[in-house]
Amino acid sequence: MLFDVYYSDSYTATSLWDELDRKYNSKEQGLEKYFVFKFMQYQMVEDKSVAEQTHEIINLEHALTDTEMKLPEKFLVMSIVDKFLKFWKNFGMTLKHQKGRLSLDDLMIAISIEEEHINQTHKMPIEHQPRANLIVGK
Repeated sequence: MLFDVYYSDSYTATSLWDELDRKYNSKEQGLEKYFVFKFMQYQMVEDKSVAEQTHEIINLEHALTDTEMKLPEKFLVMSIVDKFLKFWKNFGMTLKHQKGRLSLDDLMIAISIEEEHINQTHKMPIEHQPRANLIVGK
């Protein structure tokens, strides 16, 4: 049936294939737009670890790569740093101002170290936590 619809003396097999590919291969273009939108709109949340959310962003980048849209590593790294929550903004600024190129692996290591540091300071026993005495005068 499909052959009858497109059959004509002017069609060659390759031109028929190209026309069908143009018409029905729009699904791939839709996926590309979907993953670009998801990547650009991704926002980190407080109830998940930053490393876990970074992996989600990297998975979106891999999905873009599968649609033949490769992002430069430096762009990906800076996009991740830019998506940090307010609590992590100082850490992100430190990373942005480092001399030299920050690779994705370096970023993941830095995030792991920072998360471990944050977890240790929040779980510090009460007797080891810094204290200050407040004296209120008249």
